[in-house]
Amino acid sequence: MQTALECYDLTTFGKLNKSFHFAIYDHCPNELLVAHITSAWEKLDTVRTSAFTTLPMRAPNSLKEHRELLHMFQEEAPKAEIEAFSRQHKQNTLLAFQSKEEPE
Repeated sequence: MQTALECYDLTTFGKLNKSFHFAIYDHCPNELLVAHITSAWEKLDTVRTSAFTTLPMRAPNSLKEHRELLHMFQEEAPKAEIEAFSRQHKQNTLLAFQSKEEPE
């Protein structure tokens, strides 16, 4: 992802972002939840190729958040902390979309 970001290849960055998230989902024991998440990604993929082609300014922070999330997994942080951080990661993307859509 870092190389794609440095090359400003946001399409590849987006594909790698999806792979990152699905690598985490692969460890989720809740098959129904994973099915819902997969369905949501598929629906979003029909209207956009990557959030990062629309929001290129979000990519560096998203990558930093991914690194922090991996660190939390490696350090076996409490599940509640990982959950809160993951939710904030998603919220940050939503907030970036909302701020982009607001008229100037």
